[in-house]
Amino acid sequence: MSQFEWSLSEDKHQILSRDGRLLCSPRNPVKEAIDWVDRNRTLIEAANAVAVVGIGAGHHIQFLEESYPQKKLLVFDIDSKFSFINKNFKSEVVLGIDADHLRASHAEFFGQWPVVLAFRPAFQPMERQYVHFWMKLAQRDQSTTEKLMSGRGYESAEEAKIWLCLREFVK
Repeated sequence: MSQFEWSLSEDKHQILSRDGRLLCSPRNPVKEAIDWVDRNRTLIEAANAVAVVGIGAGHHIQFLEESYPQKKLLVFDIDSKFSFINKNFKSEVVLGIDADHLRASHAEFFGQWPVVLAFRPAFQPMERQYVHFWMKLAQRDQSTTEKLMSGRGYESAEEAKIWLCLREFVK
């Protein structure tokens, strides 16, 4: 069972941790959110709709909504315990659902070929479950991803993660 705790960042913005692991930057979560949107700007602007996996403290969602008010946004998190989050998101937020049911229940949204973005800091401490959900939602090859995440066939887990990062960068 996940335990959440709110605190203040060094720059006095709210930050959130799950089971003792931070879900956003402890120093400047707003800058982290702006940088995340900037890194994904090309994908966001080219897409008809945007799906975000990982709520975190929500700063990235708020900035994305402010930056692209005309975009259809859908936010997902596999942890249903996020129902307490007290943010006034304009986007629909879906919690605690598996990727297959999500695609089925939101078929019209996924018919628009959205870009599926991952807010990786929000995955802590459940990285494997979130990556599996994100990859399935984005309809990426599961067998390759599982091999990369497990480290099988590589010298080390670090090498596997490097190859996964390179694979995502190339895509």
